[in-house]
Amino acid sequence: MVTIQHFSYMKLFRNIRTYFRAVVFDCRLRHCRREADRRRAVSGQKHLVINLNGRPVVVSKQHIKRLVREGVYRKGVTAADIEAIAIYRTV
Repeated sequence: MVTIQHFSYMKLFRNIRTYFRAVVFDCRLRHCRREADRRRAVSGQKHLVINLNGRPVVVSKQHIKRLVREGVYRKGVTAADIEAIAIYRTV
């Protein structure tokens, strides 16, 4: 027999796990923002931080354009579309 207390522990565990995952994502995002700014200062290219498989990743806009040309993304997607949904973009 399952008690009511058991369900509250499961809810608490779920909330702790969600919070921990959010903290880890935030740390990774901060690191990627710094990395994008550093790459921008070194290369002069525009860099984007996009969410790829649940993780933030730094990519240059030129690389995104090349992937769009090669057909990696579905037909109709442009580099501007990806830039619009990016988490962070360098200036």
